[in-house]
Amino acid sequence: MKLKFPRPNIAHIIWSIRYFYILILLMVIVVIFFLGMFIYQNFYLTITRAQTIVILKQEVAPDTINLNKIEAVLGKINQKTAAEGAVDWTTLNDPFGPLPGQPAAAPPPLID
Repeated sequence: MKLKFPRPNIAHIIWSIRYFYILILLMVIVVIFFLGMFIYQNFYLTITRAQTIVILKQEVAPDTINLNKIEAVLGKINQKTAAEGAVDWTTLNDPFGPLPGQPAAAPPPLID
């Protein structure tokens, strides 16, 4: 005797009423999740960033800056650091050379 198993009809299983309600429920949950993510990212985060900007604008220094004084200070710094002429290195004493009155030391031997 040969047993015959009925072949399940997948379309019938998917569209049966019991599974249809579960499918609709899952779709509603997914849509609510994505709607919540959209509202969180596009509304809530935007509002909190705007509030943060308003708070930071109040904390920024409200004093005006006197640009004339800043330019004067920067001009003096530039004048102090600017070279007035080229340095003649031949006229400068060598700080690492021999002391006056001492013979010059021989250069160190080369290592082979």
